[in-house]
Amino acid sequence: MKIAFIGEAVSGFGGMETVISNVIHTFENNSPKINCEMFFFCRNDKMDKAWLKEIKYAQSFSNIKLSFLRRAKHVYNFSQWLKETSPNIVICIDVISRLYA
Repeated sequence: MKIAFIGEAVSGFGGMETVISNVIHTFENNSPKINCEMFFFCRNDKMDKAWLKEIKYAQSFSNIKLSFLRRAKHVYNFSQWLKETSPNIVICIDVISRLYA
């Protein structure tokens, strides 16, 4: 089973990163049939990725200032990623990613 975690880029230093990392590692360590991946919506590449060292992830970058165009680019990139990965479950980690999904 594939589980996808979707969200806007996080700093890499907070509690959200710890919780997500712990959940993913718990899923994968307790059941070898579960594969987890992450997909981030990013405006820049400033996120500290050290916490992602054992987590498979992809990113959609867009520094377009017009929000509806930026969202359109993210939605397109996300739809392409969904076609490639075909997750069974999608878990959104924030409100914006829920709207994109």
